[in-house]
Amino acid sequence: MNFSQKFLVIIDFEATCGQIDHKDIEIIDWGCVILETDTFQELNTNSSRFSELVQPIIHPILSHFCKALTGISQQEISWAPTFSQIHSLFYQWLQSHCPLEEVCLGSWGEFDSHQLRKQCTREGLFLPGLPWINLRTEVMKTLGIGKNAKSSVRSVIH
Repeated sequence: MNFSQKFLVIIDFEATCGQIDHKDIEIIDWGCVILETDTFQELNTNSSRFSELVQPIIHPILSHFCKALTGISQQEISWAPTFSQIHSLFYQWLQSHCPLEEVCLGSWGEFDSHQLRKQCTREGLFLPGLPWINLRTEVMKTLGIGKNAKSSVRSVIH
């Protein structure tokens, strides 16, 4: 994988789930790590990782399924900051480590990218036009794995 940006910020969200409308899904856990793209090593600082719980507003009570899937308790999430507060903290944290013009965001699949855009739009929050890479797609391309990923991955590791 070749990057024109110096930093890759790998993002992994957990979100509300269970019997809720897809449009009402909210991020409840915002985690990420900064890697240097020339080495793919974690940025050499004590705080190259960001991890914050986010209080859901639309569906503030987590389903039993969601708690079991994410490992997040209702008590933890009820006292967490809101999405807008964590959004602000994230961009402050990110800019304290690297210039935004040198950043590419990445995640395993499309969910994280779509969810961040959807939630920022819903809450009227600014979203910098940072490039976003689907790491699953890039890994598949690099390994020469086709659309039938499960059988292709098995053939690569066996």
